[in-house]
This record gives sequence, C-alpha cells and structure tokens, in this order.
Amino acid sequence: HAQPGGTPLARTILGPKEVIGSITAEEIREYVSSHYTADRMVVVGAGGVTHNQLVSLAEKNFSGFKGKPAKAPFTWEPSIFTGSEVRVHDDSMEGGAHVAIAFEGLAWNDPDIYALQMLGALLGSFDAKTARGAGVHSPSKLVHDLARDDLAISMVPFCTCYTDTGLFGVYAVASEKNELDDMTLILLEEMVRLCFTVSDEDCTRAGTALKSNLAMALDGTSHVAEDIGRQLITYGRRIPLQEAYQRIDEVTPDDLMRVANRVIWDQEIAVAALGQVKYLPDYNKLRGRTWWNIY
Repeated sequence: HAQPGGTPLARTILGPKEVIGSITAEEIREYVSSHYTADRMVVVGAGGVTHNQLVSLAEKNFSGFKGKPAKAPFTWEPSIFTGSEVRVHDDSMEGGAHVAIAFEGLAWNDPDIYALQMLGALLGSFDAKTARGAGVHSPSKLVHDLARDDLAISMVPFCTCYTDTGLFGVYAVASEKNELDDMTLILLEEMVRLCFTVSDEDCTRAGTALKSNLAMALDGTSHVAEDIGRQLITYGRRIPLQEAYQRIDEVTPDDLMRVANRVIWDQEIAVAALGQVKYLPDYNKLRGRTWWNIY
C-alpha cells in the first residue's frame, strides 16, 4: 500500500504516529458513535443457534445502535493505484530480503475476480522451512525455478480486493544467497508468462486449487460466520459454494490469459522491500520486466 500522493491506498490502517498520539477519549467516543451504526453492521450466526435465538440476541445487544445517519461520517475518495516503491535497507536483519511486488488488481464485484484468483493459484506457493525439497517437484514453474536455484525460502501470491480496486502480486523471502536480481527476474518472468501460455491442464489445476482453498476456508463455525459477514457486506448476499464452483468451472485458459494481460502486461507495479535490499534492481528495471519484446 505504499503509494505516493496521499491516495486512499497509501494510508495506513492504524493511522500516522502523530495522529495516534494525539487522539483523545472524546474523539474515540465520537468516532464510535458516528461510524458504528446499524446500517454498517452485520449480525451473523453459525453452528448451534436458531434464527429466533439470533434475533433475540441481536435485539438485546445491538438495538441501541443508531440507524443510518443523514450525512455519511466520511467522504468517499476513489482509490488511485500509483507505480512506486518503498525500500527499508536493514543489513542487521538475518537471512535474505523480503520483497513484495504488486500490480493493480480487481474490485470484489469485478466479473473477472475468479479468473484473477485462479492466476494466483497457478503461480503456486511454497515454504522451504516446512517442506524442504518439495518446491522442485511442484507443478508450478515459478515455484520449481525458485526452489531449484535456491533463490527463495518462501513465496506466496496475494490477491487483495477492495470496493473499487485491488492488489495482485507475490511476496517472497530471498534465500541466504540473497540474489535479488535473479529472484525478481523469475518472479516477474513467470507472471508475464501467464499472459501467453496457459494450457487446459493449467486451468484445471488452478480451478481445483482455488476450489480447495475456498472449501478449507470454511473449516469451522467461526470461519463460516466470518465468510457470511464478509460476503453480506461486500455483495449484499452470500454466494453459495456451489455457485462459486460453477463460476470457476466456467473460466477458460483464454479467460486466464486475457485477465493476465489486463492486470500484468506492461502495467505499473508497487514494490516493497525490507532487509538486505542493497542489490535489489531499481524500479525502472523491475518495471521493464512486466513486458517482453516479441518479434
């Protein structure tokens, strides 16, 4: 989220230090009163609770909350993604550097959101500390190459969605060799490759992985309740798992390549790096790796 220009994406979740240090008790009470209103809340029950019990509990505990205010407690501003970087050079940190590279992703309600999540699943992930040697046997070319050349000890893709934008990218921790030029080359090269080479087998593998992730995210009543609440706030309804599976099954290899071109090909990137980052390529070099010369 390290973006210049003061756009909403650049703001910290907790707020700047000077603001946190100056907040008074009265300001906290005023914030809770204006922002914690009934129209912005969802009450969810999962597990051994009936509808009538949930209604009774909601009336008992939340009936005192205010309704929708006449004026919104905040001014909505569009999120503007800006290519940029933040480097925190700290040689005292042990191990390799921590590097995240993000493209502008998609909003929650974008019709291509499942295809984008499948692209993340196609990139794969690994952690050498928990499964040493497993990376070289991964069906993901990205994971295989990073593990084969001992360039990273872990790598995970991310797809973070917001109301009007999102972030899609990878987060990697370099190995002790800390060969950041080679690591970032492979990271971006394999992401760009998705714009042109996605097979039927790749599409099936990505769909299966995403379905598995969706199902495992509902392991337990707490996770189910969290999922219901998030979807009600985001979509206004809960999307059944079967409907999500159907949407995933409808995604084709051409859809994946089209979405990859939309999000990745020659697009601006945001880079965040921490640790021994002295030899991390400069921003322009990384940006130049988001496209290929094709003759």
